[in-house]
Amino acid sequence: MKVLKSLFCSIVLSLIIVASIFSVPVNATTENLIETKKPITYEEQEVLKVNKNGKTESLTRSDRSSVIQKAKQLFNNNIKSEINYNNPLAKQENNVVNVPVVDTKDNNAKTSAKKPSLVTMSYLTTYDPNKKTITTKIAIKNIVGEKPVVIEASNDLYTSNTYSGKYQRVFIHSREFLGANIKVGKSYSKSYSVKSTKFYISRHTTVAGWKGSLPDTSTGQLAPTLANKIGEIYPAIINHHNNKMLPLPSRADLPKVPEKDRVDWDSSKDRGAYIKKYIDTYGNPKWDWSAVDIHHVIPRERGGNNSFNNLYPLPRTMHQQLLNPWWARY
Repeated sequence: MKVLKSLFCSIVLSLIIVASIFSVPVNATTENLIETKKPITYEEQEVLKVNKNGKTESLTRSDRSSVIQKAKQLFNNNIKSEINYNNPLAKQENNVVNVPVVDTKDNNAKTSAKKPSLVTMSYLTTYDPNKKTITTKIAIKNIVGEKPVVIEASNDLYTSNTYSGKYQRVFIHSREFLGANIKVGKSYSKSYSVKSTKFYISRHTTVAGWKGSLPDTSTGQLAPTLANKIGEIYPAIINHHNNKMLPLPSRADLPKVPEKDRVDWDSSKDRGAYIKKYIDTYGNPKWDWSAVDIHHVIPRERGGNNSFNNLYPLPRTMHQQLLNPWWARY
């Protein structure tokens, strides 16, 4: 039975946030641009507690076995080989996904003095394009009061070729903490070798059992992350003028289109038409447009067109040194 759960996501992005209309200035140089291959880590934390009036009791050997058995059974019941994802706020059109900008809030658990026995678990997922790996880590972050008898934990990876819909489990990382291993700082890591561009979801499950109490359980998952064939995540960029995130492709398996079949782009006519519509739609940002590229969210070589929702203004250096290299590894 779920009694207490705290979940927060701390995203360490490789973008340099500056006082600019974009996350990186228009006049950025190679030296102060983002290290695109820097590992990026996502973290979630789960807090579980004693499930019987906050009290623990003496434990016999048979009681201990019973607690462990119940925890294992509850843990196995929460493990899924397939999950579904749907974000009702995301708008999808023509292979493009627009995810709204949301404010991040600190949802750290505020524990009560009346609930003395707690365990906080940390789940980290690291995308490392240098090693072409995704590593999931399971760690005991904190213990308050009496430590549990057993902790069953998993931090698995699921993949899909589409942003929404079914995700299949491709990577299993499960751990059992018993006895002396139940201590703050104890952790396990396991890596998955990236082979192709995919959407990834990391999903974790925790079951903790205390003596004299039914096991407490908690399950959570991250929103989809798009990573290319070397494990480099799709750039998260905000245009602070219109407060729009850079849309992402809705598919990870867009085929390459022969050059003769690609949509033409007139760098004068089509570019001018986009700039005019941008100003008509969002107002005049008073940018130096000569330093701005018009980026195709879905590249023309992957079937992208010149529609307004498939175009996004970017500082030229960012476009050429961040987005183009990412797509080159698609």
